[in-house]
Amino acid sequence: MAEGIVTDITRIHSSIFDHKPQLRTEIELFVKEFEEKRKETEVDHLFRVLERVTELKDTEIPRTSSLADIHLPKLLGELQVSESISEKLIYKLQASEPKYKEKLEASREERTKEWDSFVHDMTTKCIKIDSIYKDKGEEVKKLYLKAEEPFIRKSS
Repeated sequence: MAEGIVTDITRIHSSIFDHKPQLRTEIELFVKEFEEKRKETEVDHLFRVLERVTELKDTEIPRTSSLADIHLPKLLGELQVSESISEKLIYKLQASEPKYKEKLEASREERTKEWDSFVHDMTTKCIKIDSIYKDKGEEVKKLYLKAEEPFIRKSS
């Protein structure tokens, strides 16, 4: 009797707390359903890709090839014209480069002279300001000495 109770309790316990058999069945059903649906969508995707590739091969490649045959020679001609214009511009630039170098040197010398003049003027002004400051400082000292003289006489 005790064995029967223990087996009953074990069966009840496993049915309440052990979900492995039910979970295994649910997981197997989910995986089977997922694989079937996924397989169908993958096949659909592959057919769409195959259709697009076939369409490109049959229509777009010949169309692109014919457009290239039409437009590429025109583009090549325009590029050759652009190249010749660029070469002419480079030649003109190289021919006129000494003139620009001379002008550039002249303007540099002028700026250098202006800078030197500016620095000289600023130095002269600074020296004047320093001397004025020194003179004013001495005047203030003299004024204070004069102002303090009556107080110095009284205290001695």
